[in-house]
Amino acid sequence: MSIWDASWDALEARLGIVFSNKSLLITAMTHSSLTRQRSFQHETDNERLEFFGDSVVKLVISEYLMNKYPRAKEGELTKLRAWLVSDKCLSFFSTQLCLGVNLRLSFGEEKGGGRERISTLANAFEALMGAVFLDRGLSEARGLIERLLLRYWDVVQEDASSIDHKTQLQEWSQQQRIPLPEYHVMRTEGPDHSKVFFVNVMCRLAEGDRRFSGEGTSRKDAEQRAAKVALDSLRG
Repeated sequence: MSIWDASWDALEARLGIVFSNKSLLITAMTHSSLTRQRSFQHETDNERLEFFGDSVVKLVISEYLMNKYPRAKEGELTKLRAWLVSDKCLSFFSTQLCLGVNLRLSFGEEKGGGRERISTLANAFEALMGAVFLDRGLSEARGLIERLLLRYWDVVQEDASSIDHKTQLQEWSQQQRIPLPEYHVMRTEGPDHSKVFFVNVMCRLAEGDRRFSGEGTSRKDAEQRAAKVALDSLRG
């Protein structure tokens, strides 16, 4: 494969995995901005692997939490998993693996900071897990994710309770005996490879409905930010 060089060998070394099908690893690191260019239109971007890898990550992390906390209730496990599969946490794992070095981006995307963008790094991590599963099986994907969790558990656990604002807002609503908050995407701006999402969350309070806004580089991020704005306001 012509683009394979020492940097890809170094990536395999960081992962502790040697791919049988090298093209899967390259595809996992190929951003859609690159394949929109005429000279790369014959290549495949990482979006399908990201779709698949999302399920792999959730399965492995769910299993990990079930084993780690045998007495934890569903709500506690759900809250912790929501943080561990968030863009911020997955981008942290990407950073520890230095995935940004191997990301294949268009010139414009790279110039715009794509190698450090949280959503791009999180998507690359999910695509990587999809590629590992397809090439080496579930056990290899599980091993890689669990190594990251064991190595950085103190770091990611420390942030878990403070980051999941959507869960906190839901719990606050239940305590107030009001309907659960409703999230709506109001609009998006920017090109497909660099969208900004604008989200409103509506809280149905006894004194009337109130709406709070948030924006982010993914729908999930925008919802989290809207929930944080709501919590800051409602808690006074």
